Amino acid sequence: MTEAELAQFLGKYCYLEWEQDGRVSGISGRVRKITRGWVLIDYGPQVRIAAIVRVKVLRGNE
Repeated sequence: MTEAELAQFLGKYCYLEWEQDGRVSGISGRVRKITRGWVLIDYGPQVRIAAIVRVKVLRGNE
């Protein structure tokens, strides 16, 4: 996934899945900021954009 593809989710409450060391992890939260290869989630971790495998917008944001 690229920064341009993720820009559509900025400010929306989403569920992000990413792969790291052969495992898939996920978190839900508001996409707060996209910067230099990272996505910042409210009250959550920074996620490397290159590792993201799926993003789903959760209810109320469609």
